[in-house]
Amino acid sequence: MITSLSRTRTDVQDYIVESFDLPSPSWGEFRDFTERLYGDDPFWSHPADPPADAGARAFIVRADGRIVAGACCMINDGICLDGQRTALVGWYEAMDDPDAAARLFDGIAEHYRGMGCRRLLGPLNGSTWHRYRVALPSDADPFFLDVRNRPWYAAQWEGRGFATVARYFSTKVSGLDRPYDRVGRFEEIYRSRGVTVRPVDTGRFEEELLKLYRLSLEGFAGNLFYTPISFESFRDLYMPIRPLVDPAFVLIASGDDGRPLAFIFAVNNIHETAKRSLIIKTVVAAPDAPRGLGTFLAEKVHAAAKERGYDEVIHALMHEENVSMNVLAGISAPYRNYRLYGADC
Repeated sequence: MITSLSRTRTDVQDYIVESFDLPSPSWGEFRDFTERLYGDDPFWSHPADPPADAGARAFIVRADGRIVAGACCMINDGICLDGQRTALVGWYEAMDDPDAAARLFDGIAEHYRGMGCRRLLGPLNGSTWHRYRVALPSDADPFFLDVRNRPWYAAQWEGRGFATVARYFSTKVSGLDRPYDRVGRFEEIYRSRGVTVRPVDTGRFEEELLKLYRLSLEGFAGNLFYTPISFESFRDLYMPIRPLVDPAFVLIASGDDGRPLAFIFAVNNIHETAKRSLIIKTVVAAPDAPRGLGTFLAEKVHAAAKERGYDEVIHALMHEENVSMNVLAGISAPYRNYRLYGADC
């Protein structure tokens, strides 16, 4: 069922806000709108659709019958802002029309106030395992697996009164031609403590993913707005990039009992053609892992990138309090910036 929430007249446009539960034919219409919106971006792709059982509700804004903005929202009971019941605003897309964006946010807020919510948080597609954050306008090109959105999105969220609740950064390490003597020294130190490092076994990729999944649940548990997901959902995130996996850049550190303690997942930046670029997508360490193990894996990947002739390494999408930000401070340069926003409902 489609519900018309409101009609607003401005000097230029006549806006209608509609909302509907999924599945709905109107969602397909919204997907068509997003394809047109990114028609000039050959690297953009649709995010996964909202889970059918998540209680998601979509909102679209029409002007003169055309979709000009939309989002899909849900409540994840594991995520709240300021201790208040919170609605997550995800799958956000809009034309460069601040009035349309404002009408969209107002319609979402009105609906979720009626459901007892006091805060809105986004953009966040249901959980932090999926697409979230706004990439701020930048002259730097987005990389493979980066956040890709239209450059006016940050202004639209902030224009509605959303405030930054978390900052994220991607950094770039260029000039990999430096000594890596300490990699060997630290490998010996960790080995003396029963820690061994091996490349991922691509011949048993799904079995390896199960190990990485269990370690991720453990290592990410303290992250901001973390909620667990099923192994099937985790597997679905990684299986599409399986053909790009180079074992030299996906390393697992295990204790003497065979239990994984940390892993690093890096892939080739297939969107960069002018030079060789590697992306460190994920570094995870168990809470009881030896100190500095994740940083050691990153340095080991840097050394491997140098050996393979790479020109740069991008450390992707780190929270501003990530310890890697400090470790990399002397060798990296800021590359891209992102924000997660919150507001009263």
